[in-house]
Amino acid sequence: MIVSKPALACLCILAVPMLAFAQPPPDNLNGKIIHLYIESDDFTAFYFQNGDLPLKQGTRYEYSLTLSGRDIYQQDFFFTSNGNAPAGEHFKWKFGKVGLNDALEGRFSVSDFQGHSEMWIIVDPSGPLTAPPVVLFQAPKSINLLNPWPVTAPKLVYGTNSRSMTLVPGHCGWFRTLLLDSGLTSAHFAELNGSGFYGKIGYGSDTDYDITAAFTAAGPGAVDSAGSLGAALWLNTENNTWASAWPGLEGVCSYAIAATVRDMSKDHVDFEYTVLTGNFFLSGMVMPTLNAATRKPVRSANPSTVPVTFDTFGSWWITDSTNADATQRSYASCTEIPLGKTSDGQWEYDSYRASPTDHGFFPMEGDADHFPGEKISSCHQRPFPDTTSWVTGGPARNFNFCMEAHATFIHQKGQRIELRGADDIWGFIDGKLVLDIGGIHVPQSGSVNVDTLGLTLGKEYPWDLFFCNRQPCASALRLKTSIYFKQVRPLDLSMTSQTDGSFRYKLIKRLGGEDKCSLSDDSTVEVAPTQLVFALYNGARTKVEDLKDGSHYGGGLVIAAPNVTVDTSKFTGLPGGAYRLMASEAANPSVSVEITFHINGPVTGILQRRALVPGHPRAQRDPDALGRRLPVLKRKSAPRFRQQAE
Repeated sequence: MIVSKPALACLCILAVPMLAFAQPPPDNLNGKIIHLYIESDDFTAFYFQNGDLPLKQGTRYEYSLTLSGRDIYQQDFFFTSNGNAPAGEHFKWKFGKVGLNDALEGRFSVSDFQGHSEMWIIVDPSGPLTAPPVVLFQAPKSINLLNPWPVTAPKLVYGTNSRSMTLVPGHCGWFRTLLLDSGLTSAHFAELNGSGFYGKIGYGSDTDYDITAAFTAAGPGAVDSAGSLGAALWLNTENNTWASAWPGLEGVCSYAIAATVRDMSKDHVDFEYTVLTGNFFLSGMVMPTLNAATRKPVRSANPSTVPVTFDTFGSWWITDSTNADATQRSYASCTEIPLGKTSDGQWEYDSYRASPTDHGFFPMEGDADHFPGEKISSCHQRPFPDTTSWVTGGPARNFNFCMEAHATFIHQKGQRIELRGADDIWGFIDGKLVLDIGGIHVPQSGSVNVDTLGLTLGKEYPWDLFFCNRQPCASALRLKTSIYFKQVRPLDLSMTSQTDGSFRYKLIKRLGGEDKCSLSDDSTVEVAPTQLVFALYNGARTKVEDLKDGSHYGGGLVIAAPNVTVDTSKFTGLPGGAYRLMASEAANPSVSVEITFHINGPVTGILQRRALVPGHPRAQRDPDALGRRLPVLKRKSAPRFRQQAE
């Protein structure tokens, strides 16, 4: 991949002095407190211009202005790019009354405080970052929700209006909305795509909660976990109860996609070892449909164009460690692409944020690198809003590899996939090419609105991803989507309900699927797993106990591999709440699966292996329930389970 030019990464606040006064004006910024809140994944820090005030980092920023000296003459301010930006980029990005832009300052003045000593400047998460901010003179209230739809995200619905919700920092699975509309007195919640509801009577309900009454009942003890917002409420959707503080329960906020990566030599005929000075994006390298038998892309009849050669394209997707020509050998390894929840509730992997040292995607390191003498110093492109600037001189990395990942998903309304990569990257849905970003190039982006593909709602479809990096000095990969991708994994389980009300899980080890980290249904053999270890965690993800085969724990958990029995009515000595039993291979802990259950919980869903009923209000209660298990309401607290690769 190739390099370009430079720019900025942060914002700061600029207070503009008014030096014409002999005495300080009666109205000035002295002693004023400014709170700035921006819920965005695109900024990592803000700085105070020409000052050394410590500022919070993350998606929330707070500034407290206490001015002295000639600064007491200051009467207005705005936010702008910091003074450490590369030459020519100082003050390029401005943020004020008119929102983020590269032209208008939109200064705030003393009069904008309207006689108050504090001001809250809030970028509404329901709108774009470039929209004018909301200005308040008291700390905004907030509502926090344990997301009832782990594979998507929630929104707050009131009347004909709705507000999107963003992740609560430090609390996995929780989403927050700020109450910026003074007229909001009652509301319920809906899935972001509008297909599910959660209201006063729980799942499937669009009956409003009385928000005003809930805050009144919570009293003055309802406070934000960070301590800098106003009153806050927490809705635990496991039992549909409000609380004035975080109830100590966490939800689903991450999973991993398994992939196969093949290490190539720099001397491979289609791979180069020189740093190119151009941008050689090339669409049309592959046929519009996959090979149905191999589930691999097929080279098109289009000719290679130097330097983007792809004459041996088929060899990129096979493992050939014994080729007589050493330059054409390839070696397969397994890797995982970890996806986490973004502030807007989607799933995302971004190599820039995932790799703080070199901000790149380099899965073929360590034992996976079969050509260690071919490493070269890395570089990376700065993120938004400065995507034209590059940082060079990074650690030496392996730049020659190809990766493939295979999964399925259930089509639902509103699904979208965004890809960004360098170099070649292709995405297929139902065997058809939907994202074509081929060639040797700087990070290039593409997206697809799945609603436009003519798919059937509720039906399961295959998803195939192919990626290659064939040039130094950068490798980048970003996947952002509203879709949960399901894979058949080496360690899985099945569940059956027993006549005594307990639930029995059978652990399954799957073999087969040559050169695949995730297995296909038609190429696997199920066997009984051996040498498993177990650990029990509570809802806060704190380990409660290490367990082993033969354990009887708490009166309600029996491990007799390959079977695990859970009876939530018989537990003693454990506090009520959510628990996770993790089973993993002793020799390879990354091969694991979880059983999740609740003790002394309210009415919850029992996840059984049935076909998904489209539109069922709890059909997405658990990510791996999609297309395989339908929740059935019972009086008793019921276990759930999902796969996980740590």
